[in-house]
Amino acid sequence: MDTLEATIRQKALKLYHDEIRVNEICRRLNRSRAWFYKWLRRYQAGRSDWYKDVSKAPHTVANKTPPELVDLILKLRKDLEETRVAGKGARSIQSRMVILGWDPLPIRTINRILKNHHVTRKQMHCRKCNKQTQRSADNLLKQLSLF
Repeated sequence: MDTLEATIRQKALKLYHDEIRVNEICRRLNRSRAWFYKWLRRYQAGRSDWYKDVSKAPHTVANKTPPELVDLILKLRKDLEETRVAGKGARSIQSRMVILGWDPLPIRTINRILKNHHVTRKQMHCRKCNKQTQRSADNLLKQLSLF
């Protein structure tokens, strides 16, 4: 048994086979008639795991990126890294796709593909840049307070 609910489903069908009325089964188990008939239909379908929950998730992804586009993006990324060009990111890949005659994918899609295939690098955080930004904000504040 997977769950308590699965046990209740099996008990309902056992009571049904013991020729207990459906109304009485539903009353004893505190379930609706629709619930009972749903599990009766599943039982009558003949599957050995009729009492288990069935996933409601879709079996296929509706708008999955075609494998040939994924391969193209990964190849373009590899080519950009080997040529030591400054831009190796999604925008550069998107530009190359246009040059090669492909319809460009959104930047977000390219980034997701790169991330899923572990070809992105963790960006370094520049503390010096933050200090400069902080200083310029302080200077602006000082300049505004003089007026």
